[in-house]
Amino acid sequence: MKTRTSFAISLFVLTLAAAGCAQSPGKAPEQVGKVEFKNSCSPAVQEKLLGGIAMLHSFYYSAAQKAFEEVAAEDNSCAIAAWGFASILMSNPLAGQGASAKDAPRAQGAIDKGRLMGAKTGRERDYLEAVAAYYEDFAGRPERARQLSRAKAYEALAAKYPDDDEAQIFSALYLAGTQLQSDQTYAAYLKALRTSLPASASGPSPRRPTAAPRRWRRRTTSPTRPCTRSTT
Repeated sequence: MKTRTSFAISLFVLTLAAAGCAQSPGKAPEQVGKVEFKNSCSPAVQEKLLGGIAMLHSFYYSAAQKAFEEVAAEDNSCAIAAWGFASILMSNPLAGQGASAKDAPRAQGAIDKGRLMGAKTGRERDYLEAVAAYYEDFAGRPERARQLSRAKAYEALAAKYPDDDEAQIFSALYLAGTQLQSDQTYAAYLKALRTSLPASASGPSPRRPTAAPRRWRRRTTSPTRPCTRSTT
């Protein structure tokens, strides 16, 4: 049983790593894959917004940041652009990185603007508050505390919206990001794995036999490489 569990965890972690590290720097943004993310932003910014979210999944920092900034400039009522901007500045959770002291105030500024503009749906407000949990009292907390707050907030988001693939994916990702190397029980990885598995063992659901890994694989189109911060 222990061997089977370790094997399952290994596959899960490799899938996560591939999602976050496999995109080559020269790859065009439209090649990172597509996402479905319901939102109330202007129809005119939908393509750019969804492209930014796809790049967020693939950790295309500069390109995603630019996309969210452009969406915010074109639609000043798009709270999800503020969420995306703050999210990309958190860096790659699987690489043990976090937002820099320089970027944290920028992210908090975007969150504050998002709150002021008033998200048009409760779900969009919940996404914004989920990322805000990471930045709360940023200077007064270590990165580990911020990671745990983020994981807890996204776990609550996923529980509130069980049919939202993106909520499940981000929850699993940020849970996995709390795994300590010293914890040989792999508690965080196992919890993240359960988040990405069907709610029932009676058979795969049409939405997610393993929805998060399936969608991560779909967005991974090139050979894996070490996790590095892409500047494209």
